[in-house]
Amino acid sequence: MEASVKSKGLVLARIEDLPSEFTLSSAEQQIAEGIRNIAARQRFTAGRWAARLALAQHHAELHSISVIRGNLHQPVVTGSSFQVSISHTQHWVAAYAFPATAVAGLDIEEPRRGLEGVWSRITTDTEKSLSTTWPLTADQKALLIWSAKESLAKALRTGISTTLDPFAIASATCENGTWFCRHSGFPMLGTRVVFQEGLVIALTQEL
Repeated sequence: MEASVKSKGLVLARIEDLPSEFTLSSAEQQIAEGIRNIAARQRFTAGRWAARLALAQHHAELHSISVIRGNLHQPVVTGSSFQVSISHTQHWVAAYAFPATAVAGLDIEEPRRGLEGVWSRITTDTEKSLSTTWPLTADQKALLIWSAKESLAKALRTGISTTLDPFAIASATCENGTWFCRHSGFPMLGTRVVFQEGLVIALTQEL
């Protein structure tokens, strides 16, 4: 069963649908000009477009905002009482807007094969044991675990460190196609993961 993550402030769009008339703020344009790779620059621009669509769902004032980069290249919204989490793949972009006082992170991944080689590096013994009962392929299991950890790292605004242990999944249950993951190191946060539109979408929020 294909489920969907439905939450106010969440936007999922194809990068190719980026409107030609969309313009960056001056602060964003300055960052974009420093991105030499054309595809990377397009993804950056698409991320700012998706961020504005997400912020608009909260009726945020858009004319005065910029989504710049933090020290770890995480998106930082200026001129608003909301923040955003942005994720993109080669073909898709997603953004989630939330009050600046909240904690949230978003990750999307496109399915890919041949993940057996990284399975041992991204999973703990507990996760390996938990996943034995999941009705998923080996590649789906790997993507679920990776995406859940990536979205948690974005929520914490730390990025993925050299070790994945702090982001370990303590439990994971599935209801109507939506996976609910709890993290051993951060029991106050939970992550929903779905397989939607051919993507893996993970959203970490406060419980």
